Amino acid sequence: MKQVFHFYADPGHGWLAVKKHYLHCFGIASQITPYSYQRGDTAYLEEDCDLSIFLAALKEADIEADIRSHHTDRQSRIRGYNSYRCQDTGMCKIEKVSEGLWLVRNEKNERIGEVFGIKGKFQAQTMTGVFVANGRTLCLAAKLLDSAQYHVVAIVHDPRTNEGMKDVPTMGYYNESRDIALIQARRWANDGYWTTVYNTVSGEALYDFPPYGGVQ
Repeated sequence: MKQVFHFYADPGHGWLAVKKHYLHCFGIASQITPYSYQRGDTAYLEEDCDLSIFLAALKEADIEADIRSHHTDRQSRIRGYNSYRCQDTGMCKIEKVSEGLWLVRNEKNERIGEVFGIKGKFQAQTMTGVFVANGRTLCLAAKLLDSAQYHVVAIVHDPRTNEGMKDVPTMGYYNESRDIALIQARRWANDGYWTTVYNTVSGEALYDFPPYGGVQ
């Protein structure tokens, strides 16, 4: 997929404006030098070195850069911004394992899941193989692994009596939106499963749906 970025240049140099979350998600935030600048949540990557690092990371993530250029004959105001300094934002980090496969770690460097995909179609799942969500970009799919708050579980037996238990694998789904989690739970219930929606932060079971029925 294509992503638009803006390149600003004056008579002496040029910089690509990039949101900092890209740098952290791609695991290159610490590689960017103080010769680049920053303002708010945007980094301005200088063209000689830092820009090449970022473009290489984009290529690995199967994102095509659509760069829009802007030039001024005067000295750019970017030169007056603060020099770039890497700060730990607590965001997840991504490591490429092989073609189409990335490992995702949280701010504690713990493995929290994997992302599979190419060309704008990325699927995230936990380390135990539970599907989380699809993302249009590698970064978005990885972020869902780190931020999903609601976990939907579907089973083929009554969780209170174990009636109908036949060793069928449990299905799971994670999402950061409660409404989307509830939609998925109702879909599985309509298909004949017992479904429960959990808050992953508190561990509390919020909703219980019996097969073909309403909320318990």
